[in-house]
Amino acid sequence: MSLRFFLPWILIALIFVIGIVNATALRYHLFFTYRWLDIPMHLLGGLWVSLFVLWYYFIIRHHKVRIRGKHGAFTLALSATFTVAVGWELFEYAVNAYVVLYSYDMMDTLKDLLMGMIGATIGARIFIANPHLYKT
Repeated sequence: MSLRFFLPWILIALIFVIGIVNATALRYHLFFTYRWLDIPMHLLGGLWVSLFVLWYYFIIRHHKVRIRGKHGAFTLALSATFTVAVGWELFEYAVNAYVVLYSYDMMDTLKDLLMGMIGATIGARIFIANPHLYKT
């Protein structure tokens, strides 16, 4: 069986792992206890977003695909992930400023964006390594 068959299941499993770890970390305040826990969460989030966007665009909407090839897939994955990551950081800023009353940290935001983009790059590389998933 190919990645085309397993990718939806990988996406479901990955979002459940992200959700369970995030819920547990929020419940037990692990993001404050283990400051490094934020790093793999953003990396996995970027990985999930890039794989989901590429799966949806090239496999679900394959008859309407206008972007073709490796470079198109890579650009789509990175731009979609960056958009979601910036939106998430704006959400974190709003929650920290108005709900938690936690001070804003620009370095944390930049690190989170970087980790998301690294995850997106990994996801795009996994997708691009399987040329039968996209049209060249």
